[in-house]
Amino acid sequence: MFNIFILQFVKRFLAVITFSLLSLSLSATELKMDLLVNDPSDNLFSVFGHAALRIYKEKSSYDYVYSFGYIPLNFEGYKKFVLKGDVESFLKLIPYRQYITGRAKKKQNVYHYTLRVGDETIEKIEKDLRVILNHDNGRMTQDFLKSNCVLILQEIFEAHNLGSSSGILEKKTGTTYRQIINSYTHPYPWLNFFIDLLCGPNADKELTVQESFFIPKNYANYLVNSTEMVSDIEVTEFEPLAKSKSSVSPLVAFCIILLSYLLIKAYVYKNSIEIGKIDKVILMGASILSIYLLLWLWVDQLGSQNNLNILWANPIVFIPLLYKKFFKPVQWTYAICVLIWCGSWLVGYQNYPIAVIPLILLISIALFTQKEQLSN
Repeated sequence: MFNIFILQFVKRFLAVITFSLLSLSLSATELKMDLLVNDPSDNLFSVFGHAALRIYKEKSSYDYVYSFGYIPLNFEGYKKFVLKGDVESFLKLIPYRQYITGRAKKKQNVYHYTLRVGDETIEKIEKDLRVILNHDNGRMTQDFLKSNCVLILQEIFEAHNLGSSSGILEKKTGTTYRQIINSYTHPYPWLNFFIDLLCGPNADKELTVQESFFIPKNYANYLVNSTEMVSDIEVTEFEPLAKSKSSVSPLVAFCIILLSYLLIKAYVYKNSIEIGKIDKVILMGASILSIYLLLWLWVDQLGSQNNLNILWANPIVFIPLLYKKFFKPVQWTYAICVLIWCGSWLVGYQNYPIAVIPLILLISIALFTQKEQLSN
């Protein structure tokens, strides 16, 4: 009888141990999901930071990051960006350790927002990500303000009824695209200048909360403060790199160019030397710049649509270069350019980069000189 009791006790003990080990095994393979948000870097395409999605199992080798917005640095990609404003990007599946190593090299802190999501939902999300990954190698067209890495993740979350908070997304933030962009690009004056040059009037409209989510940290803060989706926050910190800042700002550089041109102009006038070729080079450069900016007038990028900064490098300035074959009198060309420049200041329809003023004076003087030479 005693032996039977001992045998039953051993069986029950083994059953409890087996159940405990099985429970530990199941918990070890429980799926988890983190929203990863990186600090900004000095790379043009990650100057606002970056967002990715980590799906993993604790105490397991299964640990991967789905990263939207991988941009191949090739000629074809840059050509589409320069001519059309389109950014061709890819969804990449990266082992977590490899992803962190990449951020360590760039000294970008990584914020881990552990999301309160069940296994079944995570599996569905991962299935959707695999479909995107397998379709045309994950190729996508990215818009910095409407469909970037973090906004794509928001769409995926909301498709699974995650992270939505009614009544908040349409509230006004009191800031504009340009103000937010400049807050990230101000250490880089040349980048700041070119962004201002390429931004259209849409960039100066007041944003809603939803529209501000093109900044990954804004969306992460929204999840933390306005939803119950985030259960924990951890930070992987790296020693930050010193931000490189140009010693010469665009305004100073263009003022130096204008001053040098005026000194040459004064010397030439005093010594009666022909300077027509220099003026023609300036007008040709302005013409090329105007054509480039004209391409950005109809781009799909929200912040650059209806870009009126083409008025600063007016396409009309190329007319004097074709004078002998097609046009006269050239003085009307000069008058029209001056009226357009003055009119654009008076209307104030768009926020123009102040640094461009020395260039306008340079083009105006070269154009006036060309008019004088052709009218004599």
